Amino acid sequence: MDRAHGRAYHFRMRSHRALAFFSAALFAIGTSVLPFRAAHAAHVFTAPFISYATSDNPECVAIGDLNGDGNPDLAVGSDYHVVSVLLGSADGAFGTAMSFATGGRGDVRSIAIDDLDGDGHPDLVASDLGGRAVAVLRGNGDGTFLPSGIFGTAGDPISLVVRDLNGDGKSDLATANANFSFTTVSVLLGNGDGTFAARTDFDTGVSPMAIVSGDLNGDGIPDLATANQDSSLSVLLGIGDGTFVRVSDYKMGTMPNSLAIGDVNGDGRSDLATANTNAQTVLVLLARSDGTLFRPTSYATQGLPADVKIADVNADGKRDLVVTDVSPGMVSVLLGDGAGFFGTRMDFPTAAGTIRVALGDLNHDGSLDVAAVSYLSNVVTPMLGRGDGTFDVAATFPAGTNPIAMAGGDLNGDGKLDPTGQGTSPNSLH
Repeated sequence: MDRAHGRAYHFRMRSHRALAFFSAALFAIGTSVLPFRAAHAAHVFTAPFISYATSDNPECVAIGDLNGDGNPDLAVGSDYHVVSVLLGSADGAFGTAMSFATGGRGDVRSIAIDDLDGDGHPDLVASDLGGRAVAVLRGNGDGTFLPSGIFGTAGDPISLVVRDLNGDGKSDLATANANFSFTTVSVLLGNGDGTFAARTDFDTGVSPMAIVSGDLNGDGIPDLATANQDSSLSVLLGIGDGTFVRVSDYKMGTMPNSLAIGDVNGDGRSDLATANTNAQTVLVLLARSDGTLFRPTSYATQGLPADVKIADVNADGKRDLVVTDVSPGMVSVLLGDGAGFFGTRMDFPTAAGTIRVALGDLNHDGSLDVAAVSYLSNVVTPMLGRGDGTFDVAATFPAGTNPIAMAGGDLNGDGKLDPTGQGTSPNSLH
C-alpha cells in the first residue's frame, strides 16, 4: 500500500508462487490504477456493470448450484486460504459473500465444484498454494461448507482439474505444480467418499502453470496437457487407469499463462488454446489423431491476456474463444468458424485487473454468461449474455458490499458450466 500517493497494489510478488502475468501486468499498469473505493468507482471501472465484493485478492472463480435451489452460485478462491461463496438468484444477481477457510496454509489459485462423496451436495476443491496440497470443503447442501481434508501434491498446485481419470465413476484430481524446482503434475485418485489416495507424479515441462483434461487423441480416455513456465506445452496421454505417458513437449516461443481445451474444428478431438501475457496473444493448437499438435495460430489480444476459455458463445454450434485482459481490464470474444480459425476480436470492458472468468447461464435465459474476478479490485463481476456473442448492458442497481454497476455479457454457449479450463470440473467453471 502506497498511502502517500493513494495507491493500493494487491500483487504480492512471492518469487516461488507469483503468477507470471502479474509482473507483466504491474509493469503495464504502472501507477494508473487507483485503489478500489466506491467513491472512486468511475476511475477503476470503464463501463456500467455490477460488481460484488469478495475476500482479499480473488484469484479464481467457479460456477455451480451450491444450495440446491436451481440457481447458479459463485465460489471464489482468494489469498490467505479463503473461499467466498455468493448465492445467486433467478435474475443473475448475487447475495453478500460468505467466507470459508479451506483448512490449508496457502492461497487459493484454482477451485472446482464437484460432488466428491456422492451425497448429492456439491463440494469444493481448492488449491493450497504454498501448502503443497489441495483442500476439500464438504458441502452441507445449503451453500455452506466445512473443511474436511488436506491432500498433498508434489509442489505448489497453481491449477487443478477434477475428472474421472481411471473410469471407475469416481472423481479424481490432477494438479499443475508450479515452482521452477518442479516439473510435474500430481494425480490423486478419488475414493468416492471425499478423500483421495496418495498422489502419483508425472513429468512435464518446467513449472507447469495450468492444467486441462480432455481426449486429445480420440481414444475415449482422458488425457492431460499443461502450460509451463519454460515457454512449453506438455501433452500426457492417458492409459485409462489413472496413469499417463508424456508424449511430447511444444516450444511456444512465449510463456503461456493459461490453457483451455475443446474441439474447435469439429473433428471429435480436443484442441488447445493458450493465453500468453508477455506476447499479448492467444495461441490455438489443433490436435492430430495421435495426440500431437499442429503448429499454433496466433491471435492478438487487447492488452495483457490472463485467462482463456473455449466455448460456443453465440449458439451457432461452433466453439469460440473468451479471453480476459488483466490490463486494461477486459473480456474479449473471438468467434470461431468451426474449422479451427477465429474472427475479429470483440472487447468488453470490466474491472481493472480481471484475471479469471467462469462461464454459465446465470439468469436462466438460455444464454451463457460470464463471472469475472479482479485481483486488483477484490470483486467478482457477473456479465449477462445476449446469446449472440455480445454483452447486454443493464441498468445499475445496489448489490453486495461495494456495488458498482452492471454490464451484460455473452460468453459461453457450450451448454456446460466450464468444462475443463484451469481449475474446473465438468460441472463447474474457473
